[in-house]
Amino acid sequence: MEDKRCPVFVDGKKCGRELTEVNREAKKIARYDLGIYECSLGHRAYFLLEPKSKATDPSGMSREEQAQPIRKK
Repeated sequence: MEDKRCPVFVDGKKCGRELTEVNREAKKIARYDLGIYECSLGHRAYFLLEPKSKATDPSGMSREEQAQPIRKK
């Protein structure tokens, strides 16, 4: 994971504390998972992450199925 810092502004200054992942929503948002991060002061930030789940996109096909080339018979 790349070093993520808290983006919340407090009294006109960026908090900037290190974030730790507290949850990951595997429900798909535009083919990405939603990572929920929190700093030591309790500020929460949400980031779109590459999916770890094997959920399907709205077309109903998994990523593995989409990656396979279409073969002509």
